[in-house]
Amino acid sequence: MITGPLLLAHAVDQRSRYHAEVLSGDGVFAAVGARIWSETVHLVGRIGSDFPQAAIELLQSSGIHTKALTRVQGTVHPRVFYRSTSKGIQRDTNPAVFFRTIERPLPKQLIHLPEPVAAYDEYDRYPPFASRPEDIPTSLWPAVACLVTSDHYLTQISIPVFMRGNGAEYVIITPPTRCLQPDFSEKLPILLSGVTAAIISSSKLPHTIKFYSSELRDYARVLGNHGSKYLVFTGEASGQLVWDHARETLYHIPAYPGIVADEMGAAAAFAGGFLAGLVKTGDALEAALHGSISASLVIEGTPALHALDALPGLADARLDALRGKILEVVL
Repeated sequence: MITGPLLLAHAVDQRSRYHAEVLSGDGVFAAVGARIWSETVHLVGRIGSDFPQAAIELLQSSGIHTKALTRVQGTVHPRVFYRSTSKGIQRDTNPAVFFRTIERPLPKQLIHLPEPVAAYDEYDRYPPFASRPEDIPTSLWPAVACLVTSDHYLTQISIPVFMRGNGAEYVIITPPTRCLQPDFSEKLPILLSGVTAAIISSSKLPHTIKFYSSELRDYARVLGNHGSKYLVFTGEASGQLVWDHARETLYHIPAYPGIVADEMGAAAAFAGGFLAGLVKTGDALEAALHGSISASLVIEGTPALHALDALPGLADARLDALRGKILEVVL
């Protein structure tokens, strides 16, 4: 089971191709990343009154179960505009300049694109599109595993507790930037208690902590002491780092050297692949290899669902190519 944001995106890939109102958001990318390896993926999320039925049917036709999507009446579903470039993702709340450049009218959904809302302004109230335990139907109890990709603190703490209480063996979270800053430290034990793994993008780390550093190892140890068995650090072109808290050991998992067309969703796709790999093998390093392959397939095109059309056997072939390349990191 995966819960996270569903977005409708107007996207420009690295080949400058425009994609209109495609499925996006960490929930979607994570579900795709998991679906590459698993026959059964349930997506839990909240959608607006105007969320297209065709988009739901597209998810269903891709083998992603959508019965746990909750339509919030009287709301307009969030839209975003972004450009994927060789320097990373550029989000733009005023896309009019781009559409003038390609001599196309500005889509009406983007005319009044709202400014990004700062996360974690409130800790005691769910925003309209944040998932909550009551969104999870009883038919999903007990789920073997769950992944929480939400940007909201209440979702990040309430759903893991709920799923563990209903028999989930594996609980994985992707803490947002706000949760990892020094002034949030008193809430970290609540967030990480009983978590199987926390997957953290390097861009979300406190600025004093660098990838491949003793500071990162020490930081992972602190987070592990709060309850997470594994810490996975993503977001670098060279690959991921996995901290095994019981072994007090840091491992490097290489990234698959594929073609990059659109980096949006790479971290969420990794998380989804990690979840599926952990259920499949019970091994965190194998899970990270699965996540690495999921990310490599997703970033090769737009929209996210394209990754499920990969040639049969391609994911397994890439997985075999990475096996044997895991390294223990000595700092």
